[in-house]
Amino acid sequence: MKSLTFIRATLIGLGLSLLGSISFYGLQFFYTDSNALQLTISLVALVYIGTLLAYSKSKAGRLTTILVCLVGNIALLYLFLPINLLIISILLSVWLVRTLYHHQRFIASVLDAGLLFAGYSAAVWTLFATGSWFLSFWLFFLIQALTIFIPQLVNNKRNAFFEHFNSEISDLESSDRDFHTAYRNAQNAIKRLSKSHQ
Repeated sequence: MKSLTFIRATLIGLGLSLLGSISFYGLQFFYTDSNALQLTISLVALVYIGTLLAYSKSKAGRLTTILVCLVGNIALLYLFLPINLLIISILLSVWLVRTLYHHQRFIASVLDAGLLFAGYSAAVWTLFATGSWFLSFWLFFLIQALTIFIPQLVNNKRNAFFEHFNSEISDLESSDRDFHTAYRNAQNAIKRLSKSHQ
């Protein structure tokens, strides 16, 4: 399986945006707007989670994860939760899948949660500003495509920190050596001066 790149993630986001907007408008013929939105968000989330799992390097637990997400989404739909709680629970499940299958460090998970919040906020703002479900989904998934860069960012920051830390230690060691050399030279000079005055 090829790895997930930014271009591939944006194309997946474009496809999911089309799926979301078309299914929302199609489901409005059979359900109320609220139910159509809940079904659409659940459908898009399940497809997105499946895509995340498909591009994951880890093979363990994929089927279980899909089944847990599917059962969880169905249970949430039957509980008739307000749309806010449904979205929060779906975002939490997306975050958990990305954390478990794509990130190895805590800071990467925190940055991922920040991108989820930023994507959700931007999607809500876009929906209120334009009224377009497609643009709302598209902006959300465009921001989510940035998660591709989180591991590189975390590794570069970590490496930069350790390089800086190691350079500080080597600077301290060299200044310590310089100090000891200067101290020995001063001690020898004092001994020579004291011998010359005797």
